[in-house]
Amino acid sequence: MSLIGTHYKRTLVLVEALSLDKSLFVNKISQLKRDDLKDVMLDTKGLEKRISSLDQKRLNEIFEIEQEKFFLRDSISFTKEIRKREVSQSKLRNIVLNKPYTKIFKMRFGLNPLVNTYESDWKWIIRESYSEVLEVKNILITKEEDHYFLFKRTGVYDKSLESNVLEYPLSEYSYFLLRLFESPITLMEATNRLLLELELESEREKKQIWNLTEFLIRELIFRMFIIPI
Repeated sequence: MSLIGTHYKRTLVLVEALSLDKSLFVNKISQLKRDDLKDVMLDTKGLEKRISSLDQKRLNEIFEIEQEKFFLRDSISFTKEIRKREVSQSKLRNIVLNKPYTKIFKMRFGLNPLVNTYESDWKWIIRESYSEVLEVKNILITKEEDHYFLFKRTGVYDKSLESNVLEYPLSEYSYFLLRLFESPITLMEATNRLLLELELESEREKKQIWNLTEFLIRELIFRMFIIPI
């Protein structure tokens, strides 16, 4: 129960808020294996009369998110290997960030293979480290919207959480930028592609977006969400 309570905290908070039998979901979750990720939806059969279709969708979405994060975890031994990579990457990152943008925008970067990006209809990911109880009342009165976030596997294994995966909320703009780097691309190409996608007309708008893009790309480099290829 402690393992499930740790890794499926938001799912179980929502289950309680919907006045459903938590034990049924605990039993269901405890039987799932990694292969079940392909068919991750919870069995909500029989709930149609108890909760709305929208609440069923909310429940399945947060369960899918927490299930994904659960299976992304690495073993303690492998996090040591990740830590070695991080040390090497951080040295290169510091060199890159100390240069003017015009000196690095011809460098090729790619999405860090330890990073996975996602979209959701509700804002489940609030900040970098989820430590407080989910304000589920806000979720239950919120309409479906586009929200973006990522999971990052790290070289630090938190024994209390039994995980080395951190979560970060993303702005729509940062999410779109990250998707551009799924295949290696230069910073200049990524910026120009974004400007083209936005169909900006005035030079003033282009300059504003260019400056914003430079700021966000530097942040992505700093957090090592994208790395030199």
